[in-house]
Amino acid sequence: MKDKKQMRYSDEELNLLKSMFADNEDLAYTVRKAMFFGGLNDAEIATLKANFGTKEAMALMSKSFYPQIESTDPLQQVVDLWMTVDLKEKTGDDVKIVLKARQQLIERVEKALQAIAEPSAEPLHAIAFNLTGDTETDQINLVARNVFINHVAMVLNSAVLLAGTKTETVEETVKRIQKDSSK
Repeated sequence: MKDKKQMRYSDEELNLLKSMFADNEDLAYTVRKAMFFGGLNDAEIATLKANFGTKEAMALMSKSFYPQIESTDPLQQVVDLWMTVDLKEKTGDDVKIVLKARQQLIERVEKALQAIAEPSAEPLHAIAFNLTGDTETDQINLVARNVFINHVAMVLNSAVLLAGTKTETVEETVKRIQKDSSK
């Protein structure tokens, strides 16, 4: 039987996340810039290459930004980008817009992951929005854009928070509590 408190991330993945984002919120801003805008300077490119230049680091970013359902996922932690699509009370054209926007979100996430795997000084216009004159296309583009912005912000915030989480064994916790109570 698996541990009931199993996380979606392994200990190795958490350690890697901590090595990148603990006390390094600037990295989150650089990742966001790469994913949204591109146009990175040499220092930003070097930072991304140093942090995400390994297969393990990019696998962790992919797992975070573009989760896939795996047979080994902990119970109640099974998720992919299609699971969060809300179709309640939607009909016909609304369903079509939501589904096309989600497909566009996934395409944006794939491009954004490529932007951190291969950082560049070239501008990236991942969050640009311009009216096309076609209402349906504009709705799809705007929904996908806004969900993408929120998704990136949420994942990066989670990474920074998880990286700042202290981990200790039960024995370490007992010792710390005993030490604190003797003060």
